[in-house]
Amino acid sequence: MKTLAVLLALMACTFCHAQEEPVTANLHGRTVHIGLPVMYRNLTAFPIEATWEIDAPVNYLSLEKAMAEKLLTVVEAKGYTVYVTNIAKVPVYLMTGDIIVKGQAPHKTAKRFFNGESDRRIARDTVIPAGAEKLPVSVYLRNFGIWNVFSSMIGGNHNLKQQDDEVARYTDEIHSGLRENPRCVGAVFALNGEVVAADIWSSRALWEQQMAKMTQAFALDAVGSYERWAAAPLEKVATAQDAAALLEQYDQSEREVVSTANGVTNATVKTRDLLGFDTLAGAAFIHSAIFERRSDFNNKPGISPPSKRMNVVLFPLHIMPADAPPDMGTHIIQELQIACARYNFINVTELVPRSPLMRRALEQRKDDELALNNLNEDYRLVADAVTDENTRREAAARLVKTLGVDIVVYGAVDKYQFATKPDRNRAFIHLYIETVMLDKNGDMIFFPFNCTGSSWIRPDGGGEKATHDLEAIQAVAEELAKIVRYP
Repeated sequence: MKTLAVLLALMACTFCHAQEEPVTANLHGRTVHIGLPVMYRNLTAFPIEATWEIDAPVNYLSLEKAMAEKLLTVVEAKGYTVYVTNIAKVPVYLMTGDIIVKGQAPHKTAKRFFNGESDRRIARDTVIPAGAEKLPVSVYLRNFGIWNVFSSMIGGNHNLKQQDDEVARYTDEIHSGLRENPRCVGAVFALNGEVVAADIWSSRALWEQQMAKMTQAFALDAVGSYERWAAAPLEKVATAQDAAALLEQYDQSEREVVSTANGVTNATVKTRDLLGFDTLAGAAFIHSAIFERRSDFNNKPGISPPSKRMNVVLFPLHIMPADAPPDMGTHIIQELQIACARYNFINVTELVPRSPLMRRALEQRKDDELALNNLNEDYRLVADAVTDENTRREAAARLVKTLGVDIVVYGAVDKYQFATKPDRNRAFIHLYIETVMLDKNGDMIFFPFNCTGSSWIRPDGGGEKATHDLEAIQAVAEELAKIVRYP
């Protein structure tokens, strides 16, 4: 009965498409059409149809193709960076989540059990220019595939092959349906009748290289939730209008640039309901990924998220060492936001006077001079590193309540060193922070933390100072992310 209802709803949707003007949305200054949906069980994909020229020649290689043709070499470093050399005559496009170094699965011998090693995955969309040598690329560690192997070894999952077969079936059905659409350059995905995410590329060639991987990722979530969906009464069927609304909301949202390198700009979009990532070459977009925060699609296996989404505000970090790079605090916050963006239950915002959150709070109090002055004074007390520690904590607690957030974080980089010795170069960073929040009774609770980060030793003991600084910043941001994600 449920399947019949879904089919009838889709037939009605198809009839509407045939009789009315196509559903459209704006994205990056262009108009896109929302095509007829492709559906398999509880997973639906609405094709995003380009209205511009999409048959340009391929000007990027995918990671898989470059590796298969031995045009890309990767040197591992400890932690969250790899060094990539591209000997191809064209750039290589690395998509967020791509596995650039495959981990080692757990295995047993007669006497020991070996835990294996995590995959190293691309942390954000990156373009490796033609001829680039030992370009540092940010990665993150993920071992969910390895966990499946481990589960099978200890008897925790007897149906891995069946699950893999189901994922392959979902992927084939959805991907083949999308490929039949000659104007398709991406898709809006709906899981269990709810729009959850979208991926769009600037060209058909890029889409063809990357879309199967994205479809497979959604297929895995669909397989995991199918039984629950099949057992529940039908409540909602996603429509083309829902898909267009997601794109429109994303297009109108404010963006924040998080990195610019090699002519490629990465930006994030964070709103109450959306999380998104833009990759642009110059002013032209390459790829956009959009996630709906209200769904549970983006929750990662093996992680128990908080019972509700956490809103964290982070004051600009005070940089105490005179020889530290002047923009180190900004870079740490950017890397922290990148690290936390992988989880849809945490939203990290830098709190400065011009930030939207602060401007909104000030605007709401413009007619109440006392409240306005109190807000400004509390902000000043927390932002000033010389404020008495108890006074600072109390002001931060008031800001938690005034701004309607869950956690206020402030602190300083109190130690920085770039060591130069005959046999090694390394950068070290020490960060002292405090997190302040309120308990269920409204009483203040606070926690002091120390975070450390360092770069990695090169085989030759050398390396540029800027590269070592970046590695240490990423390392300390990852440590800070652990604290922020699970306060």
